[in-house]
Amino acid sequence: MGDVIHIRPRKGLTAPQELIWTSQRRTPETPLANMANLTRFERPLDHDRFVAAFDQVVIASDILRSTFEVIDGIPRRRVHLDPLARTQRIEIPDAELDDWIANRIAQPLQLDTCVYDSALLRLTESGQDAWWLNVHHIATDAASSA
Repeated sequence: MGDVIHIRPRKGLTAPQELIWTSQRRTPETPLANMANLTRFERPLDHDRFVAAFDQVVIASDILRSTFEVIDGIPRRRVHLDPLARTQRIEIPDAELDDWIANRIAQPLQLDTCVYDSALLRLTESGQDAWWLNVHHIATDAASSA
């Protein structure tokens, strides 16, 4: 048998991540790097199961368990063992959804806290479920997504 190779997550940033980091640091109050999506489901969801499934995706993904901070003037990535945020469960009237989305996307993600924002929405009038997922672009560039 051959040698076992252990691969550890990189602590430094990729070149694209450094560009995104620099841009975010120059205008921290601007949500330009938010990469949000709302997915509507045709059938009702088992909310507990959905949240548990997304947690498993996060557990399997180093980048979704990462935070970014400056150490000695250099941006560094820290990978945590557990998911950093839980999927929120929110009930909202259908008519308020567009305003909710506009307000939520306007909030920049804080890279030292969590690179994603996840919410499972129950639209109260239609009974439809929708999933909001906003992932900071530093976690979705071509190199880090690989």
